[in-house]
Formats: sequence, C-alpha cells, structure tokens
Amino acid sequence: MKHTPTPWIANDQHSGNWNEWRIESEHEHGIVNDGWIIASFKGSDDEANTKFAVHAVNSHDALIGFIKLIADFNNISTNMPQRVKALDKFVAKAVILLAKIKVVNPCLK
Repeated sequence: MKHTPTPWIANDQHSGNWNEWRIESEHEHGIVNDGWIIASFKGSDDEANTKFAVHAVNSHDALIGFIKLIADFNNISTNMPQRVKALDKFVAKAVILLAKIKVVNPCLK
C-alpha cells in the first residue's frame, strides 16, 4: 500500500470551509493548493494539529534513516580505534539527516 507522496503541507488558504486547516500534497496534481486534500482539521487546536501531523509525516524518512544509521554504527567492531574512525562519518551523516527534518518541514518556526 502506498501513501500520498511527501512533502505534505499545512494549508488554511483554500476555497472551502474557512474554519479548517487542511493537509495537502504538493505532488498529486503537481501544484500546491490544487484541492488534493489528504486530511482536514477543525476546532480550537486545528492549526497546531495540522502542523504536527505534517511535521511527523515529512520527517518520517529522515528519522528512519537516522535509526538505521545508529543501528549500523552499533554493528561496528568493538575495536575502539575502528569505532573512533567511524564516528566522524556517523556524525556527518547524522547532521545531514537531522537537517532534513527541518528542511522538509516549512511549517516549523
């Protein structure tokens, strides 16, 4: 089963019900705010809930990559010089993955 491609966006600028926030895809029809609604939120926490959901979905791949990176690092020999040598690569990859979490989530301030 496939999900709607990421990135997803939080949007309150649409032609529908003005009292709701929507999660939309940038990819389904090729443009943002083209009416391709993934989910909508209403209520006093609608903006926060929408942005939280978008953040979680858009961060998913980078977080899975980070978990795999940690697992790979833990599988390195217990030989300390080898672990220290591998640490530089680990940190560089970790910084890139964690930066992606912020980059793919324009709703974060």
